[in-house]
This record gives sequence, structure tokens and C-alpha cells, in this order.
Amino acid sequence: MINILFFKRIANSASEKVALKQPSKAQLIAFDELLGNDAHAKALYTAMCAENLPVINHALETAMGITGKKNETPLFDISAQNDIGPIRLIKQAEAYSVFGGGKQLRPTLALETFKMLNPGNAPKDHATIAPFLAAIEMIHTYTLIHDDLPAMDDDDLRRGRPTSHKVYGEDVAILTGDALQPDALNHLLTTQGVEATSLLKAMRYLTHAMGSQGVVGGQMLDIKGEDRKSTRL
Repeated sequence: MINILFFKRIANSASEKVALKQPSKAQLIAFDELLGNDAHAKALYTAMCAENLPVINHALETAMGITGKKNETPLFDISAQNDIGPIRLIKQAEAYSVFGGGKQLRPTLALETFKMLNPGNAPKDHATIAPFLAAIEMIHTYTLIHDDLPAMDDDDLRRGRPTSHKVYGEDVAILTGDALQPDALNHLLTTQGVEATSLLKAMRYLTHAMGSQGVVGGQMLDIKGEDRKSTRL
């Protein structure tokens, strides 16, 4: 939901400034309802993921302070004063869900949109968009953690693995989702090479899409409208 709102705003504002001879990859995927079961579109999306996954994963590792792995367990850059069990546990729980094997569609669309609006950009230019990629995926992950909780959808599995609350307990899962939101926004403020006004505008769009008029509102419609045939938006 966050990425669709984000993408629509960019597409609408850019339509008068950017003349495209053919639909971009981001446009094809964003409007997938027009594609149906188009095998070509699916192949295109797979290629997009393969191309963008290293960029997105690096952005997420940077945002979450991951310095490496030991026996597939993330190693975190945590200052000595905060190197205590509960803090480390939250970081581990965040990484468990963020790197849980998702499609990473939202940061992929954001990166493709960035490429569309910045033709000829080099890999080094991705540093500008990297904090946005990480923030979007971290916020999306928080929604999944909370959506899986017993009070919500009560799911035991997510992407073929035990859900966060099944691994860490409900209390830690709730706090992990809570932590991912400010952690994402805090990292977004580290963006370099973007005017402050533009950064604040992007954060305004993002936080609006996170709240009662966006994700949380959608979750309320979901849990309160399950017994209704239709819900008027």
C-alpha cells in the first residue's frame, strides 16, 4: 500500500516532465492488473529482482547496522553502551523478518522509478535512493509482523518460516514491529544528496501512507470488515 501511493505520486508529478517512448519496467509492474497472467511480465519482474536485489540488500544491511554474518547469523554494529541482550535481541528479530525471503517488490519499484526519472544513472548514484529503499521495506516488514499476531490474522507461517511471534514470542514481535518504524524513518534522515525540503516532503508522503489514512486504516478495515460483504472506502 505504501509503495503504490508513493509510486502514484511520483508517476503523476513526473508525467508532465518525462516523455517515455515505451512503458518502463516499473510502470508495467505497478499496474499489474493490466497484465493478468502475462508470462512476459512475470519474466520481466524476475529479471528486475535479480538486477536490483544486491542494491536493496546492501541498503537494508546498512540501515540495520549489519556488518557481516557468522554461520548465517547477522553480526550487528552496536555501540558498547547498547551491547546488551534485549537490544541485540530486537535487532536479531528485525533481521529475521526483514531478510525473510520476501519479493522486495516495494523497494524494487522505488528503485526502478528512480532509474526512470534519472536516465543514465550509475550504480554509485544508488546511494541517494538507498535509504528510501531500506525504509520502505522495513516499514512493510513491520506491517507483516503485526498482521501475523494472534490478535490480527493469527498466522503461524510467513514465507514458509515460523512467524516472528512464534520464534520470539508475542511481546518481542510487537516491539520488533514498533522498532522497525522509527528505525526506518531515522535511517531515512541520513539520506545524502537530497534537498531538505524534498526529503521532508518524501517523509510526509511516507508517514501519511503509514497511518490511519493508509496502512493502519487498511488493517482496521480488514479486522472490522471481515463479516461484511463490502466496505465503502
